[in-house]
Amino acid sequence: MEAEPMRIHLPRWEIKRGVLLFAAAALIVLAGCEKPKVDSGDNLSPPGMLSAWRLADQLNLTVVQLSRCSATLEGRGNSVVVYANPGGKVYVNGRPVADGDVVCMGNEVFVQPQMVPAIRAALRDAPSGIAVSPPPIGPQPPAGTGDFRGTIVIDPGHGGKDPGATAVTGQQEKHIVLAVARSLAVKLQQRGARVILTRSNDRFLELEERADVANRAKADLFVSIHADSAANRSAQGFTVYVSRSASASSRYAADAIIRGLCATGLDNRGVRSADYRVLVRTNCPAVLVELGYLSNWADAAKLQNDAFQDRLADAICQGIGKVLARK
Repeated sequence: MEAEPMRIHLPRWEIKRGVLLFAAAALIVLAGCEKPKVDSGDNLSPPGMLSAWRLADQLNLTVVQLSRCSATLEGRGNSVVVYANPGGKVYVNGRPVADGDVVCMGNEVFVQPQMVPAIRAALRDAPSGIAVSPPPIGPQPPAGTGDFRGTIVIDPGHGGKDPGATAVTGQQEKHIVLAVARSLAVKLQQRGARVILTRSNDRFLELEERADVANRAKADLFVSIHADSAANRSAQGFTVYVSRSASASSRYAADAIIRGLCATGLDNRGVRSADYRVLVRTNCPAVLVELGYLSNWADAAKLQNDAFQDRLADAICQGIGKVLARK
C-alpha cells in the first residue's frame, strides 16, 4: 500500500494467540502447495552461471525487458543487452563486451561470473534515473514465441528506503511484492509477452517514475503490485484498484485479474476506485493489485510463502492473458 503502515502494539496474550494462528495458517498453505517451478534467483541456474536477475543486482541495474532467451538491463544511463542466440553476446550501450558463455535455459539467460568485471568496466558513470532509456545500438533480442502479444509493465511497489507495510510476521511488503512480480514477469515472458519491471531489486523509485516507465515504453498494460494493511486485523483478501476516471480497458483488466485471483482461495474484496498516482499518470490501461492484508495472520502466512507467491503470479498472469487476447 502507498501509505506508511500503522505500528500496532499487541498485548502478550494476543501475540501468543497470533503465533498459534500464524502456525496453523502456515500449515494450511504448505499442505498441497508445490515449490515454484520458476525461480528468479539462481536456484535453477546452470552450474557456475549467473541469471539476469543476479547480474542486475551485481551491477546495480534493473531488468527492464525479458524476451525469449534474452534480457535487457538498464539504469544510471546505461543499457546492457544479453542474449543467447545466435552465438551469445553481451552489449553495453550498443557495444559488444565480455568474452564468455551466454546460456539459455528454460527461456532465461545466464552468463559466466567472470564476464561481470568487463561489463561493469564498460558502464558509464551517470546519476540514477528512470529505468527505461533509449534502445541500444547493437542487435535487438529476439521476440517471444508464445501466445501473448503486447508490452506489460509490472511495478513492484515500494523498495529501497520505502519498505511499505510490515506484516504481523515481520516480513516487509517490498520484498513480498518483488518476489511475486519477478515470478509474474518470467511467466509472461514465457508466454511471449514483452515484460518491463520498474524495479527488479531492492531500490527506491518515485511514483511518477514508475508511471513514466510505462508511458515511455508505450505499454499495453501497467500492473502495480502491493500488499495491504489495516488497523483491523480481521480484514483480509485481495483488492484490485483502478482510478476514478478509469477507462473501460482498465476496468476490464481489473475484472480479469480479479477472476484469476479468485482461484487462489483468498477473499475477494472486488474492484475499487482510488486516484493513486501510478494509476492516474499512466497513459495505458492501469491497475493496482493489493494481494492481501499483511496485518492479518492468515493472509500474511500465505503471502510470505514461496509456493503461494507463485500461485498469485499464475493467477495474475491468467488475468493479463485475457486482456492481451482482446488486442
